Amino acid sequence: MRYRFAAFCFMVTVAVLSPPQLAHGQQNRRSSPDSRPTDEQELKKGLMGVWQLVDGYNQGRKLTPEEIAGTTVVVKDLSMITYDVDQRERYRAKYILDTSSDPAEVTMMAEVDGKPPGKALGILKTVQAEGEQRISGWTLCYGLPGHPRPETFESPPGSGVMLFRMERSKVPRN
Repeated sequence: MRYRFAAFCFMVTVAVLSPPQLAHGQQNRRSSPDSRPTDEQELKKGLMGVWQLVDGYNQGRKLTPEEIAGTTVVVKDLSMITYDVDQRERYRAKYILDTSSDPAEVTMMAEVDGKPPGKALGILKTVQAEGEQRISGWTLCYGLPGHPRPETFESPPGSGVMLFRMERSKVPRN
């Protein structure tokens, strides 16, 4: 049970955003170059902050509201940290962004106590609400450690691919 929760936290920590409704991701990996930050520093700065998990898929299975309720992800300069509903740290990963491809690529190294680091390869896209100057949400799609980087924003059953949508938290973390 503890391992399952740690795996779930790994999925969540590496979370990012997409359109209002995730649906196994029917969107092609290529998108308009104007819809994304132009370099790693700009993207990193835009992602920094507190994010609320609002939707997700675990290898094709839609996460239930109970599984995502109260889960937040704090993105810092070099790390992403997942907190559960009780604000306990559940997962931590270092990350590297690469904006030279479209969509941007993310490489994450999990830091889970008592386990060797796990490398997850993913893609991400950001959303900017109309009238907003900063990123209002993001979608993260990544392969679990040992799986390749996804080509599209989808999470087919049994694929080893996770898909998450995040929105900027309206409540700052204490």
